[in-house]
Formats: sequence, C-alpha cells, structure tokens
Amino acid sequence: GWQDAHLPGALTEAQIAADPRQRGANVGAIGRDDSTFTLGGEGKAGRHDWAADLSYRRKDAPAQFPGFAVDTQVNQLSLLPRGKLRFDAGGREHEVTVGVDMEQLDLDSRSNFGLRTGEQTNQAVYAFANFWPAERTRLVLGGRLQHTDVSLTPDSASHNLSAYELALRQRLAGGWSAWGKLATSFRLATFDEICFAACASRMLEPQTARSGELGAEYEARGLRLRAVAYEMRLQNEIYFSPLVFDNINLSPTRRRGFELEAAGRAAAALELRAALALQEARFRSGTYGGVDVSGNDVPLVPEMIATAGASWSFDSRSRFNLNTRYVGRQRYDNDQANTFARTMPGYALVDVKFEQRVDRFSFAFE
Repeated sequence: GWQDAHLPGALTEAQIAADPRQRGANVGAIGRDDSTFTLGGEGKAGRHDWAADLSYRRKDAPAQFPGFAVDTQVNQLSLLPRGKLRFDAGGREHEVTVGVDMEQLDLDSRSNFGLRTGEQTNQAVYAFANFWPAERTRLVLGGRLQHTDVSLTPDSASHNLSAYELALRQRLAGGWSAWGKLATSFRLATFDEICFAACASRMLEPQTARSGELGAEYEARGLRLRAVAYEMRLQNEIYFSPLVFDNINLSPTRRRGFELEAAGRAAAALELRAALALQEARFRSGTYGGVDVSGNDVPLVPEMIATAGASWSFDSRSRFNLNTRYVGRQRYDNDQANTFARTMPGYALVDVKFEQRVDRFSFAFE
C-alpha cells in the first residue's frame, strides 16, 4: 500500500466558529510505502487442523516538516505455526488451539538528529480452549506467554509478559444467553510509537491491563440485542501527548462502561441497527505538573458514543446504507488536572453509501 498525506495545522477557536471545514497552514507531509509478502499453508491430520504462515513486511515512512526531515524503515519477518486440536470428553467435542509466534523487527531511522537503529524479537506461545461442560454451557480458557528483547540505540530492554482469559457463557431459554469474563492483557509499543517524530524518545514500558466483563444477549426471530458492562484497570497506558509531541506512558488509569446494541429487520429488505456506549476513563493515581490527578477524567475520552443505521436492499443488486454517529463531550487534551472551564463539544456525522452490482462488477458511491 502507498499513502501520501499533507498535514494541515491547527485552527483557532474563532476560525472553527467561522468555518470548521477550513484547514490551517501546512505544517508538513508524510508518506508511507508498505509491502507484505506471505507464504502460508494448512492441512488436516485426522480431526485436527494445522497451519503456518511465513511473512515478510517492509515499510518506508518519510516525513517532511519545516526545518526537519525523517525517513524511517522497518523490516519485519514472522513465522506463525498453529494447530487446532479436537477431542471428545463427557460425550461432547472440545477443541484447543495452540500456536507459536516468532517475530523479528529491524528499524533504521534517519533524521536531522542523526541515525537511530533498533531491533526487536518476540517469542510467544499461546493456547486457547473451548470446553462444553454441558450442552448449553461453554467454558473458554486462554493464555499467552511472551518474551521480548528490544534495543533502540542507545537503550535496550527485555520483557517477560503474560496474558490470560477465563470466560463462561450460558445459553438460557427463549433465545437468551449470559456470560462473564476475567482477563489480563498487554500491549507493546511499536517502533512507530517510540519513533514518532525525531525518534529521540526513551523506550516506552509495555501497557498492561486487568479487566472484567458481564454481558447478556438475545437472538431470535430476526432480532439481536446485546448488553455489556465492563471495567478495565491499566498500567502504563500508551498515550500521545501534544504537550511533548510524543507518546508517553500514563499514570495508572481505569476505564469502565456500559454498551447496548440492537439490530433486526423491519422488513425483508430493510435492516435497522443502533448502539449506545457510555464510558468513563479516570486516573487511579499520578501527578502531572505538580497536581494530583487521582480520580480525574482522562482527556479525549467521550462520555457517550451513539450510533444508528439502516440498510435497504431495494433489489437484488442494489443496496443503500445510512449510518449516523454521535460523539459526546470530552475533556481537552493536556487537561489532566480537569481545571479548564469547558469541554470539547459533542458532534455528529452522517455517512451515506450506495452499492450497485452490474454483472461481475460492483460499484459504490460513499
């Protein structure tokens, strides 16, 4: 894939009020040339499935800013063998997916500040199992162990990371199901995030999280309803800070919320859908600029996101889609102290798409 983008500068509040579609002064341009080659295969051995992918990716990302230029190249080689094993127990079939991930990444970043090179190796094993203790009861167990070595001159680090998942889903009468899940997770900063601008940042710590989720779902007679409540406690959340124009690790944060989704057919050719997400993101502890932010809102997290849409297939080859999205108020970036008197106002977007199929060709206007 190839991309070339110019970067418009910021607008003042007065400029936004006069014309929110205008752009600020051009502050630079970025490009991206991304190529991926993959060789894969799969096969069966009795009831079991086996597969493996060998992949090579090369990315070249030049950027030009006034008085500053950078060109970053990343090469990535991956070997991903995996298998799905099936076995019987208690009169039911169960399955376990096992696999190994091996990755090697190399970085070459040249800018006005000089040359910075990096290397990252990831070695991981994982397993994911679906058990059926009863006909309507599904138990999910999963785990991943990963060792990572990363060097970005002149820094280096090693991480032993783990992630686990335990979930139970129960089918109830009348099309209802309920589930609960406990999980831990991690995310490593990519070279793109560490080398965002001048590639002069210190290395970021891995983001880790512990989460819990409770949900219910209804599906019958062409109607689907879904409700989920969740809470996630994060350490070292990876976050872009415009104050330092770089990615940083946040102090401990907490995210919790409630999601509601509905979808169904009002007629054979008309599908309707809607969703509502209420969310809260707060600091659990930490100090910024000498201010204790414990209990404060994390900036740039909207309190509410609502969507609604419809799809109308008015004949076998034509389809019309309408989607709306409302994003609620959120605190301005860099307001960790929550002292700025105003919040960013909510906004709405409307997307329209028309699809038409002619013989073997498909056309779309969006």
